[in-house]
This record gives sequence, C-alpha cells and structure tokens, in this order.
Amino acid sequence: TSLGMKGAPPLEIDLAAQVGAQIYRVGVDWQRLVPHRPGSLDCDGVCPATIQNREALAHYKKILTQIRSQKMKVMLTLFHHSSPQWFADTGGWQNPQTVEHFRVFALDVMRELGPQVDYWITFNEP
Repeated sequence: TSLGMKGAPPLEIDLAAQVGAQIYRVGVDWQRLVPHRPGSLDCDGVCPATIQNREALAHYKKILTQIRSQKMKVMLTLFHHSSPQWFADTGGWQNPQTVEHFRVFALDVMRELGPQVDYWITFNEP
C-alpha cells in the first residue's frame, strides 16, 4: 500500500494481521520526502539532497512500527511511480544527474528506515 500522510494504514495493518499476513508491503513517496530540488534555495537555506520533510519521515517510521507491532515483516518499495516535480522538470530519468539523486535518496531512506525493514524493492514493477 502507499502511505498517505492523513492516513489510513492502521486499519489495513490490523486487517492484514488478522488474516495471517506475514509480510506487509509499503512504499515511500520520493516527492513527499524530498519535495524540493537538492541545491535549490526553496528550503530554509540550500535544500539538502537528503530527506527534507522530517515530519513525513516520522510518519513512515510510525507506520513501520505499527506493522512490526503486529508481528509482520516489512517489505519497502523505494520507487512506486511517484517522483518529485523537480525530478520531472529536470528531465526525469533521462537526466544523467537523476541516478545520483535517486542513489542519495535511497541511501538516506535505508539509513533512516533500514532497522525496521526486512525486504527491499528498488522499483515497483520494473
């Protein structure tokens, strides 16, 4: 499932646990976590290449904690067809810098959420 900031998953997580699911797959939203182009001045100063929206990150951590509290493993997808607007504006995957931006994003997500993740998917349905 994809995690909206307002919410839903606690009910989904409970239902998944009730039917005996052992693994819960969830994706993070690159746009939500890194809404501004790294290096731009859209943040309070220069925007970092790493996670910019700490509130969204805290929300993801809370959801992963809820999944694990139900004794399910977490399968996390790093890219589920949702990309930042700045990514599209700079040429998307055809821009050679994109690989580096995604690499930094992926490493930062792994550093921040890794202790709660059992399985990783780089791209949904590559």
